[in-house]
Amino acid sequence: MGVEAARQALAATDLAPGALWFSTVAPAYLDKTNATTAHAALCLDAGVPALDLGGAARSAVGALRTALEAPGRTLVVAADLRCGLPTSTDEAAGGDAASAVLTGSDDDGPLLAEYLGGASATAEFVDRWRTPGDATSRTWEERFGEQAYAPLVDRAWADALAATGLDADGIDLAVVTGLHARATKRSGGRLGVTVADDRSDTIGNSGAAHPALLLADVLDTAETGTVVALVVLADGCDVLLFRTTDVLAAGRREVGENYAQELVAKASELRAGDDVARIGGTGVEWHMIGGVQRKKVRQLGGLVALWQTVDRASLVDEMVRRVPGARILVQVDPAGTPGKGGCPPGEVADLVRRAVDGGLEVAGLMTVGVQGDREATAACFAAVARLADELELVERSMGMTDDLDLAIDHGSTMVRVG
Repeated sequence: MGVEAARQALAATDLAPGALWFSTVAPAYLDKTNATTAHAALCLDAGVPALDLGGAARSAVGALRTALEAPGRTLVVAADLRCGLPTSTDEAAGGDAASAVLTGSDDDGPLLAEYLGGASATAEFVDRWRTPGDATSRTWEERFGEQAYAPLVDRAWADALAATGLDADGIDLAVVTGLHARATKRSGGRLGVTVADDRSDTIGNSGAAHPALLLADVLDTAETGTVVALVVLADGCDVLLFRTTDVLAAGRREVGENYAQELVAKASELRAGDDVARIGGTGVEWHMIGGVQRKKVRQLGGLVALWQTVDRASLVDEMVRRVPGARILVQVDPAGTPGKGGCPPGEVADLVRRAVDGGLEVAGLMTVGVQGDREATAACFAAVARLADELELVERSMGMTDDLDLAIDHGSTMVRVG
């Protein structure tokens, strides 16, 4: 998961990181650097150091803050697998996820968000712990943890505001997260600002990955000049303050197109006008979201970053020949709608296997809802999400303007709006 998150972060820029830092509470290896595995998968230069900063949930936000306050470009990756004792909150509320952030300065190009400053408060208390060899964590009684966190949150919040010259009225939105659910909820209410959805209902709490994941979620829809506070409760409290720039409002770099000829024409126009084509210092990432004829594959090969509508063996075979290594989504039609593209659910596994064997990168699945029928659409999204889970595919491109709420409820990672 960490590798996939890092790939998506680097796909949004032409810049290479000067360092890779990886944080997790569930490392694949002990006595071996886990970050080197991600380094190899990302094909980073041997001169780019890869370091683990892990062992506890707080390590991830600590790595992010350290990178933000240090010179150079650092790719900060966090990934976590959350499991718990039977009937515990960890078991019920945990979620598996990864996040990645590329830090740098405006010398590197336009920033999506400016880091304004932050503060920390630390105290030693046994909120949660895991002894070596144990698969799950143990936790202190919640009411004691809640009492311990309250003054630490107050201290870090006040110090962060003082360090940046802001007051609570100058904060537009707060992202508050931590593995102590009661303390996190109570702390959000104490800040005096609007608190963002913590995605616990749709993702669960992903521990080390959750702070950057929620920050990215907020930035996806933030307006220019929005001041966002990231508040993380873990063995203390860390508060990081950001202000969004006009790069976010300038446009999204992922652009979908239904028709091959239109995509070719628009891509040509954007290349002719560099100021338009370069969104946030990077090029437009074209997604083919309409049906594809085999004869159009070669024409689109040098333009399309993600083919979202691959739904038959003949198209896979043509792509293997014409666009080797292409990144694709397999389109699924659970509803069996006549005349609509999409592979029947029972044939998806074979098609995915055929694509992988041919060298294509299958990133996930894609589907389209049933027009005018929200109940059928919800069932369609649920079926595709289950299928993606079974096949261990990350991306689920589900939802358009009229049904994106249903798609998000069913775990969509990508929506198509316009």
